[in-house]
Amino acid sequence: MIKFLLFVLLLAGLGYGAYWYFFKADQRLLDQAREAVSKGDYTSALNDIEQLVSKHPQSDKLTRAEELRQEAGKKLRDQINIQIDKLIAQDKVDSAKVLVKTVREKLGYLADNLRYAGDMDMKIAVANAETAFQEAETRANAGDHAAAKQLLMSIVERHGQTEFGRRAADWLKNYRIRYQLRIDGVNAPDGVKFDPVIINSRAAAPDFYVVAELNGARLFMTDIVKDSAVPRWTRGQEVVLHEADVLTFKIYDDDGLRGNELVATTQSRPGDMNGKMTVSSKYGPVELMARLENGPAVR
Repeated sequence: MIKFLLFVLLLAGLGYGAYWYFFKADQRLLDQAREAVSKGDYTSALNDIEQLVSKHPQSDKLTRAEELRQEAGKKLRDQINIQIDKLIAQDKVDSAKVLVKTVREKLGYLADNLRYAGDMDMKIAVANAETAFQEAETRANAGDHAAAKQLLMSIVERHGQTEFGRRAADWLKNYRIRYQLRIDGVNAPDGVKFDPVIINSRAAAPDFYVVAELNGARLFMTDIVKDSAVPRWTRGQEVVLHEADVLTFKIYDDDGLRGNELVATTQSRPGDMNGKMTVSSKYGPVELMARLENGPAVR
C-alpha cells in the first residue's frame, strides 16, 4: 500500500512538473525576464522574452512581454550608448566600432529590431567629420532630411573649423529639397451662387482653376474644371524648395468674357503644408487640397 501511495505521489509530482513546464512555461519565462531587468541584465531579459513570444504565440502574457521588451530594450540601448559616448569622447572610434559589431553579433535580430544599430552608427559617424558628412549625404538622398540635418548640425558643432564643418554649415544654410508639388482639388461651399446666369435666372457652378506661385513667381496653373464646386486635378510639378520659401495658391473662377475672378488666396511655407488649407472668401470658407511629396535633397 505504501509503495502504491509513493508511486501515485511520484506520478502526481511528475504530472505537476510537466504541467508547470509545458503549460506555465510562459509565466516562468516572463518571471525570469522581470528578474533579469531588475538586476540590469537586459540582454538575458530580451532573450527570455523572445523565447516566450516564439514558443508561446497564443499566450495571454504577450502584452506584458512586449511592454517588458520595450523597457529592457530602451535601458539596454541607453546603457550601450553611454559606453559609446565615452569611447567617442576619448577619440576611440575604432573601439566604438568594435562594440557596435559585438552588439550586433550577440543580439542579432534584436539589434535591428530595437534600432540599436542606427543610433550607434550615427554616434560613431559624428566622431569623424568625413564619415558623418557622407552619412548625411546618404540620408539626404534617401529623403530622411531630419536625420541628415541632425548629422550636419553635429558636424558643425564638433568640427566647425574643419573643411567638412564649413561645408556642413553652408549646406544647412542652403538646404533644399526636391519635391513634387501636387494640387489635388478644391472644396467650395455648397449651393453658393458663383456665376449668376441672367438668361434663365439660375446660378451656375464655378469654373475653378488654381495658380501656384513660388516667392511671387508663377510655377504652374491647373486646368479649368467647368461647372463644379469640387474640382479635382492630378497635375503636379517638380519644385526645389528651401524651408524659408513661400508658396502662394490663388483660386480663380473663370467667368469667360467677364474675366477671371480671384476667389481666394493662401500662402504656406514647405514645412507647414499638411495637405489641406482652409481659405476665407466672400463666398465663405474654401478648402484647397495641396501637398508636397518628399524627395531627395539638392545641393
